[in-house]
Amino acid sequence: MPYDVRGVLFDLDDTLLDHSAAAAAAVRHLVRSVPGWGDDDETTVGRWRALEEKHFARYAAGEIGMLDQRRARVRAFLSLAEASDAELDAQFATYLAHYRVSWRAVPGGPELVLRLLDGGYRVGVLTNGQAVQQRAKLAAIGLSDTRLLVCVSEELPAAKPSPLAYEAACRALGLPPHEVLMVGDHRTNDIDAARAAGLHAVHVVPGTSPGRIGDDGVETIARVADLRL
Repeated sequence: MPYDVRGVLFDLDDTLLDHSAAAAAAVRHLVRSVPGWGDDDETTVGRWRALEEKHFARYAAGEIGMLDQRRARVRAFLSLAEASDAELDAQFATYLAHYRVSWRAVPGGPELVLRLLDGGYRVGVLTNGQAVQQRAKLAAIGLSDTRLLVCVSEELPAAKPSPLAYEAACRALGLPPHEVLMVGDHRTNDIDAARAAGLHAVHVVPGTSPGRIGDDGVETIARVADLRL
């Protein structure tokens, strides 16, 4: 589906960087040090993902800080109701260290970004999270090009799905929303919110038929490298 746009914004986690695989590897590593851990890998990873989604959404909404959402995840995941903040932080540090060494690009993602930059598009990343960590992820997958605009929620007026995040990113690109395409995997944060803010949007859904257009007019692609402008 062709898009008459001059700029493209990409989500980062599970769009350009394989966050799910890195998180799964890290949490499997974490529970190896937990005596008597009985859940299988699938249950373990599913439980972690559910808690991550729940508490990171609270962080994105401004209800709690980054450290608090990390502690809440670990406390619930490991059933550490009476643990101190220091104990929770130590457990999360174990997870985080392995998460960092597991960062990998989604195949074709960085190459697409660089190709669009070379083609004259204004390109940015709009991501929720900590600025230092999200920029480190980009560097790890080869996206340190100074032409790439990086907008991280920690440095914005609000996080996705707030329209303020999209307004700030479009201003940084120097383009009106109707000339910008958002590409991401999260239906609420990346697709519905972008469209509500006046942008075009393409939904990345692994395993889907490439180029499928939904009843709502949203194009779905199986991987970010399938994007066609």
